[in-house]
Amino acid sequence: MKKLKFLFPFLALFLLAGQPAFAQNAKMQERAEEQLEALNEKIVQGNPDAALTPEQRKKILALYLDKQVKMKEIRQSDLGDDEKAEKRKELNKETARIINQEILTKEQRQAKREARE
Repeated sequence: MKKLKFLFPFLALFLLAGQPAFAQNAKMQERAEEQLEALNEKIVQGNPDAALTPEQRKKILALYLDKQVKMKEIRQSDLGDDEKAEKRKELNKETARIINQEILTKEQRQAKREARE
């Protein structure tokens, strides 16, 4: 019984400590999903038949989630504001390059361009 008295507060503390991290991860997930939907809407606006496939959606969502984590690391780093801005710019460029060159089809890239015009 004495062991339970010590176990319960420890367990409660452990569960409560994980809540902020979970909320933050949920926020990152939501933001990544919003970016994914915005990309798909642009593509569909240019060509309704060129929507993202489920496989492409998985890849892009994972890429956006990774980008969110890296952005957080940049924000929390000790770099100066100019250096942070440069790192964010590089990360955005690299993410866009991977999506455009490795994930989207030629038809989808064209649909995205048409939606911008």
